[in-house]
Formats: sequence, structure tokens, C-alpha cells
Amino acid sequence: MTDDQFSLKVWAPSPSQVLVADKLKTGMSQRKAAEVCGFELRTVQRWWTTQEFRGYVQQLQREMLGQQGPALGAMITRWQEIQAEVGDGKRHPDDPLSQWAERNLKETLHKVYVQRVGGL
Repeated sequence: MTDDQFSLKVWAPSPSQVLVADKLKTGMSQRKAAEVCGFELRTVQRWWTTQEFRGYVQQLQREMLGQQGPALGAMITRWQEIQAEVGDGKRHPDDPLSQWAERNLKETLHKVYVQRVGGL
């Protein structure tokens, strides 16, 4: 190849990678995604070492969070309102609704954190 030539290689995920990426985007571990999709863990780990595959999973995560953003925001706001009622003494901490809100805040915010750090 001469200096005035270049190679442009376009990457596209294989059907197997699409299947695994769909699991990883939700925060599923590489081990669990490999198991559920019928692949060896080493295969998924090898894919993860490539910038293209990681980028593809991250793109799927951004799209998923973007689509869920308004609904997630409304739910989190309601859960926070319920927790504020507990703080103001308007609702007891043992109230089933209070416990539901606290549990969902913890679970949801943890999942968002996992999504943002790459679904590992």
C-alpha cells in the first residue's frame, strides 16, 4: 500500500455479538450473558477487548437509557416524593409504599450506575 492509499474497514456486529450485546446493555454480567446465549465466557471476554464491540454495547445502552429517560425520571421523582414524606413525618418508614419507593430507588439507581460504567 502506498502513502496515498488507505484502508477503511467497516465493523458490524455478527448475529452472535448482537445477541450477547442485547444482554450486556441491560447490565447483565459477561458470564451470565455468555451462559444465557450459549457461548463460552472466553468468547464474550475476547469480544469485549475490542473497541468496536464495547462501543456497540455502549451505544445500545445510551439508546436504551434515552428511550426510558422520561418514564424513569417520573418514577424516580415519585419515589423521591414518597421518601420526602417519610423525612417530613407524613409517612412512616415501615409503610409498604415507603419501603417500595426505597427499594426501587436503590435498585434502579444501581442499574443506572452499572449501565454508565459499561455493564460489567
